[in-house]
Amino acid sequence: MKQFQPVLAIARRELAEAIRSRWVVLTGALFGVLALALSVVGMRSVGAAGFGGFSRTAIGLLNLVLYFVPLLALLLAINSLAAEREEGPLEVLLAQPIARRTVVYGKFAGLAAALIAALCGGFSVAGLAIGLLSAAADVDGYTLLVLRSVALGLAFLSLGLWIASAARNRLRALTWGLLLWFATVLLYDLLILGLTALLGGSLLRAALGVLLAANPVDLVRVSTLIHLGGADSFGLTAQALIGFLRGAGGSAVLAALLAAWIVLPLLGAAHTFARRDFAA
Repeated sequence: MKQFQPVLAIARRELAEAIRSRWVVLTGALFGVLALALSVVGMRSVGAAGFGGFSRTAIGLLNLVLYFVPLLALLLAINSLAAEREEGPLEVLLAQPIARRTVVYGKFAGLAAALIAALCGGFSVAGLAIGLLSAAADVDGYTLLVLRSVALGLAFLSLGLWIASAARNRLRALTWGLLLWFATVLLYDLLILGLTALLGGSLLRAALGVLLAANPVDLVRVSTLIHLGGADSFGLTAQALIGFLRGAGGSAVLAALLAAWIVLPLLGAAHTFARRDFAA
């Protein structure tokens, strides 16, 4: 247990800093309000009043998750590591008799706790209200959406720490982070559309499978659509892959890929941070 004590100490510090900055409360409240608003809007679009059930709310909420959660996680990680390196507190931490990898793992644990608290807090309040006021509530489906949202946030938290570990300063880290967000969230479907114009048949299907594995945003999109049965609502990646990813086997593959997007970038961040010469 002693080897985990520095990680826990750093994690507690990161969580305390996040709570002190009040972004956890504000983000959780924002998600709760938007979830309720999307439910009301969904019902009014079909001429009804009150709250829509999970499926109608989740389709709109999924888009919010795909756009906002990766950006939030990237900014959180970059601000924690790159900003502290420029402002001085990180130097004090590195002067302690602990491994540099411990610093990365501790920061990830603390930031992950803050991110999970924010997302689950907002979603839980909205989910409780929807469950009480809607006759079409789907508790299991709503819970899966929350878990996938958390996993997406953790994946981009790892990526943000990796970027912050490699970048020379905070401005460059923020630039790389925003470019990553723009490429994975906004430009990815344009690449898919280009491939569909050039390829066809089994070759296209294989290419789309590779592209799915290479983007955690698409992993969350497709896995959620499999549950909702609404592949036609989104891009060509989901429509082409939804058929053979149904069932327990497909869900396990998607979950394993998403887990890899959390673990591998975190290991990369720890390796990069341990090799950096911050005096240079």
